[in-house]
Amino acid sequence: MSLLQEMEKHGLADCEFNRNLLPDSISIEWHFTDIQEIDDTLTDDQARQVLQLLKKCHDCNIGINWDVIESTIETFLRG
Repeated sequence: MSLLQEMEKHGLADCEFNRNLLPDSISIEWHFTDIQEIDDTLTDDQARQVLQLLKKCHDCNIGINWDVIESTIETFLRG
């Protein structure tokens, strides 16, 4: 699917012609329950601590993905 088709699918086709409709930034969110999907033995508080560790230590060239989360959990548990 082309970018234009994807934009049309989400009602954003006008953005191609009117850049004022495009936001200046985006935000991607992770929830503590995402952390627990990888390790369901973590308490809610521990999962929140992993989120904070991800925020503090992530590499912006890599971003945050499932592999990074898994590695961060391992680091947290070795603590």
